[in-house]
Amino acid sequence: MWHAAVVTRLPLPRLRSGSWARWVGAAVAAVVVVSGALWFAPPEQRLGALLVPLVLALVALEVAQDGYLDTPASGGPALGQRRLGRSVRRVQLTGGTRVNVVGAHGTVHLVAVSPTGERAAVDLLVTTLHTRAGRGPDVLRALADAVGRPEVEDGPRIASLLRAQAEHVAVDGDLESSPLAGRRGPPAPGLRF
Repeated sequence: MWHAAVVTRLPLPRLRSGSWARWVGAAVAAVVVVSGALWFAPPEQRLGALLVPLVLALVALEVAQDGYLDTPASGGPALGQRRLGRSVRRVQLTGGTRVNVVGAHGTVHLVAVSPTGERAAVDLLVTTLHTRAGRGPDVLRALADAVGRPEVEDGPRIASLLRAQAEHVAVDGDLESSPLAGRRGPPAPGLRF
């Protein structure tokens, strides 16, 4: 008799200001406005103007991305990313997988890289001008348990960092002074967050 594998999925939405639906809605509205402008544009300018909706659609797809942690009843856990609700990247947290915590532009990510080079990343902490957000202690502990397996390269070290962050958040510690805050990286050159 065949039994379906029981998998617990922990959703890890992006830590950004506003929802992805708002960003997608704004992109759709922009496409409608640009399409209306194209109707009245001279023919020689239409090709360049057609690129604007394409770029907006690509930005909307990137913004509409979130992550998840799968914890199966048997086998290793997996870190994944979804775009518009569809899984696009999934990395098993098993032997040969490397994990690290990296920061850029005020955001700290947990990154998993499989032995074949497949990558999945989820936000852990965001401290920008418009957004101050971080994962809760229960989520951080679940991530620490998943990556802290001895067969995962750098897993125990990253797990201890995630557990330290969980303890800091659990006692209402400030995000700016948290264990992950030092890994945010500099803001993008020329951009103000």
